[in-house]
Amino acid sequence: MDPVTIVNTGSKAWQILDRGRGVLDVRSDHANALPEGVPFTKLSGWNRDPKVVRARYSSKWPLATELDIAWYWFFGGQVAKRGRYVNFATVLVTGMVGFNQKISVRLECSDPPMNAGKEEPIANLAMTVTLTHQLLRTKARAWGAQMQGDGEFRVTPI
Repeated sequence: MDPVTIVNTGSKAWQILDRGRGVLDVRSDHANALPEGVPFTKLSGWNRDPKVVRARYSSKWPLATELDIAWYWFFGGQVAKRGRYVNFATVLVTGMVGFNQKISVRLECSDPPMNAGKEEPIANLAMTVTLTHQLLRTKARAWGAQMQGDGEFRVTPI
C-alpha cells in the first residue's frame, strides 16, 4: 500500500460492472396471414386495437432477470365481408437482464399459414418463440403459439 499513489477505485468498479452488463438479444420479425392474390388495400374491418397476450419469464438466482414477452397482432381483416385474417404479428420482449447474463430470444413463423375456418376462412399463424438464458449454464425454453384472424390465441410450452 502506497499512500502517495492515488487511484480512482470508483472508475475501476464501474468498468467491472460495465463488462458484466446483462445482454438481451431479440431476433423477431413480423408476419401476416392474408388471402393469396388479394391486395392489402382490399381488406377492411380490422380490429382497431391489436391483440396483446403477455407472459413473464423470471430467474432469481443468482441475480434477478425479469422479462415481459408479448405476442402482438392485428386481426379481423376481411375481403368483401368474408374471412378473418392476421396482420403484423410479432413478439415483443422487454425487461431487465441480470449481471453477467445473456438472453437470446428467437421468433420463427410457420409458412404457409393455415386456414382454421370451416365455412369462412380464419387465418391461423403458428410461431415458435425460443428463449436461451446463459449464465453459469445454458437454459432454454420454447413456446409454440397460434394467433388467429378471429383474435383467438393458444400457447403451449414445448
